[in-house]
Amino acid sequence: MEEILRWLDETWGAKTLAELREETFAEPTGLVYTSLRLSPGSRVALLLCATGDDWLDLLTRIFDFDSKGKSEDWTELTVFDVTVRTIKGSGIGFEDCFDGEGKRSAIVLIATEPRSIEILEKVLGLT
Repeated sequence: MEEILRWLDETWGAKTLAELREETFAEPTGLVYTSLRLSPGSRVALLLCATGDDWLDLLTRIFDFDSKGKSEDWTELTVFDVTVRTIKGSGIGFEDCFDGEGKRSAIVLIATEPRSIEILEKVLGLT
């Protein structure tokens, strides 16, 4: 666990969800993903950020996001923070962001346990 947290801090420590969202907006597909492998082999964490309407629609249909239109401040919340929260929680987590009209404009999904990682890999077509 300490090795994972150290790697996360070195890799994503200061990156905010707002910065990740901006990177994703710049992608033509509206999707960015990355994973953590401690050594060659299986992933131990998988993170994705979606801003594209097709991806947001697909992810909303697959997962039951219950955020009630409220989100934390993405300019303060870091990728490290939400990943640690996911590790300590259920092994899969999300954060979403809404525009001024209350429409979901971005979502971050993080999987940190094998079954959840497998589900995200299938959604992304990585398997």
